[in-house]
Amino acid sequence: IRLEFEKANLSACIKGNRQKEAFKDQLEKLPLPTGAIRSQTELSDAAKSLSSSDEQPLPALPYISFSAEEFESDAVLSKVITPSGDSYLADLIQKLGNSDWVKNALPYLEQSEDSCPLCQQDLPHDFQNHVKSLFDKSYDEEVSKVAQLDTRYCRAADALEIDLESSAYLTSAIQSDADFIKAKGELKRLLTVNRARLTDKLSSVSKVVALEPTNEAVDRLNASIKAQKTKDDAYNLRLSKKDQLFAEVSSEVW
Repeated sequence: IRLEFEKANLSACIKGNRQKEAFKDQLEKLPLPTGAIRSQTELSDAAKSLSSSDEQPLPALPYISFSAEEFESDAVLSKVITPSGDSYLADLIQKLGNSDWVKNALPYLEQSEDSCPLCQQDLPHDFQNHVKSLFDKSYDEEVSKVAQLDTRYCRAADALEIDLESSAYLTSAIQSDADFIKAKGELKRLLTVNRARLTDKLSSVSKVVALEPTNEAVDRLNASIKAQKTKDDAYNLRLSKKDQLFAEVSSEVW
């Protein structure tokens, strides 16, 4: 019987005098068990798990934090930003709906020496000032809001992508979790889409754009992380109680 246990990864649990009489005396000193005892296979698996531990606790796996809801639902994204300055050109530009085109053409107008940079005809007197007066302080303030939103969102998105590629996740067993990999890919796709839409809004502020919500993808990532953390915590607890757990296995073997 002893040899069968020794072959089943349980030799370390059977210590003491191997002579028959001494071994019998050691057995006779043991009280009979009063509770349930694990099977030989279960005890073998438990001992193997304890002996195969590399003695290094697993580092804490951090949750993903990306509170982008206020960015993704910002009212400025759905606002049609058009010139509101005092100029005789305001009504025409409003009618044509080409305020973004006019705004983007201003740098060329400054270099055209009072000629239209497109058709080369002479421009009316003081035309450049009238164009500039279209884009007053309130217009600039709205455009500034878009620019600030773009900067803040892209900075947060970049930081999140760096975190996702950090060693904390790359060296964890979570990399073999299909749900985690899928949610991570979806989140990165949404971030790419939203960056492009913010760039589009910044280049044409009269456009209405909507960002894709990322909160569900983040929740799915954190659900996978939570499941892995439960496994890691169980491993670390087992590691911290290795001697105690091994003693329990040995006691049940005897």
